[in-house]
Amino acid sequence: MKYKIGINDLQIATIMQSAEREIPKIQAVRKLASDLVETEVKSLTGENEIYDFLSLPEYPNATRQTSANLLGKSKEYLAFTEALSRLKSLKRFDINASNEVIISPDYRALITEEQTTYLADEYVPIWRQLEKASKEMQKVNSLMNSSFASRMIWSHQDGRCGADFQQFQRLVIHKGRY
Repeated sequence: MKYKIGINDLQIATIMQSAEREIPKIQAVRKLASDLVETEVKSLTGENEIYDFLSLPEYPNATRQTSANLLGKSKEYLAFTEALSRLKSLKRFDINASNEVIISPDYRALITEEQTTYLADEYVPIWRQLEKASKEMQKVNSLMNSSFASRMIWSHQDGRCGADFQQFQRLVIHKGRY
């Protein structure tokens, strides 16, 4: 049994923002691919469409660069390959129904899972007791209209805990006198 403690939303947002900064670069590569094949590409980078476009049946052994030269698209192909080589971690992205580059739902789920903290079986009862104690401390804070409840608990090195009457007296009973 896993017990979810929390999710690091700030880290998830940071990772997603980093991924989102790659989207304009991918869109630029897709535009270069579309310009080269003279039609809108449907794949993430346009590589498949370009490779199909550059496959010349009359020259089956021609390299892609040679095919691009023969078709008068050498500069376009070079620009595409250079831009494509600068893209990173394309597995994070997908194409939606509107043919737009998006962050993959699978990648979002993976990052969320990685940034989620869980406790294993033997630690769950301890954690739940700590949560209960925290809620009780919050109730005391509410009764006092302050956040001093934690100052009124003592903890000894042998593990004993208790309420500190001197702190209670100072922070609650004689609060206005100091």
